[in-house]
Amino acid sequence: MSALPKIAEFSGQSIFVDRTDRGRLWLTGPDRAKFLNNVCTQDVLSMSLGKGKEAFITSLQGKTLAYVLVHALPDALVVRTDADVLPVIMPHLQKYGIFDEVVLEDRSASSREWHLAGSQAVEILNSIGIHPVADMESVRVPVASGEQVLLIPEAPFGIPGWTVIGTPGTGESWAQQLDQACQTASTPVVTLEVLEGFRILTGIPRNGQDVTPANLPQELDRNDQSISFKKGCYLGQETVARLDALGHVNKILRILTVDGSDLPTLGVTVRAGEKEAGTVSSVGQLPGGRVVALAMLKVNLAPVGAEVEILGGDRSYHAQVHPITGG
Repeated sequence: MSALPKIAEFSGQSIFVDRTDRGRLWLTGPDRAKFLNNVCTQDVLSMSLGKGKEAFITSLQGKTLAYVLVHALPDALVVRTDADVLPVIMPHLQKYGIFDEVVLEDRSASSREWHLAGSQAVEILNSIGIHPVADMESVRVPVASGEQVLLIPEAPFGIPGWTVIGTPGTGESWAQQLDQACQTASTPVVTLEVLEGFRILTGIPRNGQDVTPANLPQELDRNDQSISFKKGCYLGQETVARLDALGHVNKILRILTVDGSDLPTLGVTVRAGEKEAGTVSSVGQLPGGRVVALAMLKVNLAPVGAEVEILGGDRSYHAQVHPITGG
C-alpha cells in the first residue's frame, strides 16, 4: 500500500479562514455539564477548564445526530459544529434538557469566528493585540480595540493554530482588523479545495456529508477522540456499548487517495471489483495536486489497503483505501 501523506508535511502552509457560518451554542447554568454528558458520547463531566474535546450527539437509538466540539469555560460550555446543524438538533437538546438547570443559547448569528494557522498566524494575531503562546488553553483575551474575544488553540485542518470567536458584546472592529491583516499577509493562503484536503487527511468528518443520522458513532472511526466507553449512561449508550462489545462495524469511514488530479463528484459510488462498496462523501486536493476523499465503505469489501474504483458519470477513478489516522 502506498503511504498516505502526513499532515505534518504541510505545516508550512498558511490558513486564514472566516468560519462564521458555523454553529456556536453556549450552555450555561449549574447543570450544563450533567446535561451535555447525558446526550453525547464524550465524558463532559471530567473535562478540565480551558480544554476542548470532540463528541457525537446521539439519539435514543444510538445514531449520530451531530459531530461537535465542546470547550469548557469557567462559566459556560461552548459547543461548535458545522453550519445548519444547530437548528436541526436544538429541539432534541431542548427536549432532554427540560428538567435540568441549563440555558441553551444559539449564538451563531450574533458572533464571528476565524481560524488562523501556519507561519504568519502569530504575527497576524499580534497585530490586533492577541498574543497566543505555546501550550495555552481556551481563554478570553483582550484585543487592540479593548474588546474581548475567545481564543481557542486547535487544529481543525490538522495544522496547529488558533480560533478567534467574538464573545457577547464584542463589536466588529477586531474582525475587520483581522480581515484586513489576513488580506495583506505576504504568505499565500491555501484554497478551499486544499482546506478540504487537509480536513480529510486529518479525518475530521463533516456533518451532512460524512456524518448523518444513519451512522453509528463507531462508523466514523474517531473512537479515541470522541467516545468515552467508561462514562455512565447517556442517550444511545446501550447501542454504542453493544457495538463495542461486538468489536467491529459493518461499514466505516475511510480515506481514499485518488489517482490523477481531477476531483470526483460527491455522492458517487465506490466499487470493489463488481460490487458496490460505498459512497464518496468528501473530496479535496492537497498541495501539489494529489486528490483525497472520504468514503463510507463496507468493511468486508474494501478493507484498508484495498484497490477500489470510484465511478463518476462517464469516467472512473482508481483509488486506494487508508484508515482514518488523525494526521
